[in-house]
Amino acid sequence: MIFDSFGMGDSVKRVLLTSAGDDISKGIAFRLAKAGCRLVLMGDKNQLQKMVGDMASSLKEVNAFKIVGLNMEEDLEAVFDEAVDLAWKLLGTLDAFVNCCAYEDWQLLSALEIGKHKIRVNAVARGLQLDDEYPLAMGKEKAEKSTADIMPLLRWLDPKNDVGSTI
Repeated sequence: MIFDSFGMGDSVKRVLLTSAGDDISKGIAFRLAKAGCRLVLMGDKNQLQKMVGDMASSLKEVNAFKIVGLNMEEDLEAVFDEAVDLAWKLLGTLDAFVNCCAYEDWQLLSALEIGKHKIRVNAVARGLQLDDEYPLAMGKEKAEKSTADIMPLLRWLDPKNDVGSTI
């Protein structure tokens, strides 16, 4: 996990996580909250409220989450900058940034914006899951049959566990 290198110790880590409300970001947010992190989730407010509601029954500390509404498809640096400033104010400081959105240019924009606060930005290539565009376009049945030919690990991504366990 990302915080193993810090040594979580007694200090609570504060994480800004961009999310489209999907199973991958839900899995990451759940693991971080379960590890004792406080999170600001940034993205579509309605999707994120639903995501937090889904996780609430499995977590002791539902107050671990704050939500900052943001239209992730807008390509405006100023909008992102304002959202990061709000997240910063909600948490007091940031220890990590996790970008779970797949929109183009977001990784670079995120790295530039967060990097100025001396927060290291890393990337994880998540791999394909059966609900992604490519497998759906070829048909789930055909995709499942061709797993050995197209998947190096001989399996599809488990969106709830695989990426979350590497963060």
